[in-house]
Amino acid sequence: MSIQKLRKRIDTLDARLVKLLNERTEVAGEIGKVKRRLGEEVYAPEREEDVLKRVTTSNRGPLSVRSLRAIWREVMSASLALQKNVMISVFGTRGSFTDSAARQKFGGSVTYKYQPTLANVFREVAKGRADCGVVPIEDSTDGVTTHVCDLLMNSDLKICGQILLAVTGSLNPSHIVARFFVIGRKSAAPVGNDFTSVIFCCANRVGALENSLAAFRKHGVNLINIESRPFKDKPLAAFFFADLQGHADDASVQKALAELKRHSTLVKVVGSYPNQNG
Repeated sequence: MSIQKLRKRIDTLDARLVKLLNERTEVAGEIGKVKRRLGEEVYAPEREEDVLKRVTTSNRGPLSVRSLRAIWREVMSASLALQKNVMISVFGTRGSFTDSAARQKFGGSVTYKYQPTLANVFREVAKGRADCGVVPIEDSTDGVTTHVCDLLMNSDLKICGQILLAVTGSLNPSHIVARFFVIGRKSAAPVGNDFTSVIFCCANRVGALENSLAAFRKHGVNLINIESRPFKDKPLAAFFFADLQGHADDASVQKALAELKRHSTLVKVVGSYPNQNG
């Protein structure tokens, strides 16, 4: 087939794609009206993951899964923007790693507002001036950011999503995996492949930490990550930030957390969210 005929086929397919994308966006707009009437949040992380899973599962190529996810990210971003003027509060400045992470998650059709401090990000979401916030939580070199943990501990906001971003360190040319949290007014609903983050402080007695960790093993909950962080106003005291496999609504996780409370002075679930990289 000649290049002219092939280009004509592309033009025909493009026209069909535009029509179908507009039809999809109209349906998304209707969903937005229902959400507003019911007082629901526009951004639903669990639905986002469900859509991406369905799209990539049905993919037979030659488009790669990564390419398809990137395309659908922008499709969903346009749909979100139609439902409402979605505002994402982002720590830092335009062009920063956190900005890159936010755009990887929410696409180019929503509005971004940059904040000079992490506390400002939390404040904008808590006061309803932003739909979600994006903050850095850790990288593979420096670990968890203590200040974000402090804010999560003292806020009613929840982690509702995560973003993993490969970045190049200024002093190290090798790639570093940086992790960012999406902060919202509630956790994501279960999708069947979830993470839960908790903050806890062990009781001051021999074996308290050992017993705390045993609670997860006893109830079959996989402890993915745990880090000790200092209290700002208590130099000799520390709390633990941990990531678990499973959702806070799962029976096994609930049993493990109930037992954890027996060996701790503080246990706070700071969010459940889909286990996704995008």
